[in-house]
Amino acid sequence: MNEPPLTGREPMRTVVFAGNALGAMGIGRLLDAGFEVSLVFAQGEGPDEPAGSALVQEICTERQIPCVSTRDPNQFGWVERIRDARPDMLFHFAHRSMPRASILSVPKHGSFGLHPSLLPQYRCPDPVRRAILKGERRTGVTLHELVVEPYAGAVVASKEVEISTEDTALSLTRKIDLAADALLAAVLPRMRVLDFSLTPQDLSAGSRYQALAPEDGGISWDRPAREIHALVRAFTRPFSGAFGLLGDEMVFFWRASCADDYSLAPGAVAFQGETVLVGTGYGSLRPDEIEVNGRLYSGSTLPRFFKAHEGNAFQ
Repeated sequence: MNEPPLTGREPMRTVVFAGNALGAMGIGRLLDAGFEVSLVFAQGEGPDEPAGSALVQEICTERQIPCVSTRDPNQFGWVERIRDARPDMLFHFAHRSMPRASILSVPKHGSFGLHPSLLPQYRCPDPVRRAILKGERRTGVTLHELVVEPYAGAVVASKEVEISTEDTALSLTRKIDLAADALLAAVLPRMRVLDFSLTPQDLSAGSRYQALAPEDGGISWDRPAREIHALVRAFTRPFSGAFGLLGDEMVFFWRASCADDYSLAPGAVAFQGETVLVGTGYGSLRPDEIEVNGRLYSGSTLPRFFKAHEGNAFQ
């Protein structure tokens, strides 16, 4: 920041957009750092909203912080409420709605958000799943300045996270949340007194992708087994699932692993004892849990399902 550091005695008011468990953690870290949280926008209610939003409302109730629940804080009435709060900073922690220019211009010392990647890499709505799909061995979390162009603001700080070959989108998100907690614990006390710097991103060195859709979970069996395994990990619960068509049956893959069998044609099904293998473009995939017509198959029931479809291959 260009302004001189504060003494620490001045109040630092903030408005927070908080969506799930990460949002509740972020509010806690702001309070620990001495911020005055004047207003919180929790994730709006609905059947598709993350259950962790209840944690945001819980911490706000415990700490007597004004909290409103809305899917779109950018509506005019809420913008006026933010102006009335006179925030020095605004923070965005996993709320589905991003603040627009009319809100970003309000805080005196800027607006900041967490993004679950090492910016400028994976400047997109699904950075965790994209990193898995690309076979990355590391990712992370970045605290950055919020600007009108999504994910393009200058970086305050970042923290790296390793990706294991068995990480799913959910397990990797949990790792990133822990890293975000440590990152905020380290940097927020300095931000509280304006003792931090901003490093512009080199956007030309980064990567951008569209949001993933359920149909992106379709399996192309001519791809290598490791890529299909990554697809399964990226689309498994709580997402829609990677899928393939076996005869007339749509098969969803919730868990799988790679096998060193290179003899099978892509999509062909074979058995090694009670172990099921599906051929790919390089190596084989071993299904560990599948779902067909709402019924789950794993363990001893899984080979029975495939033997009932013996002679069919995945398309």
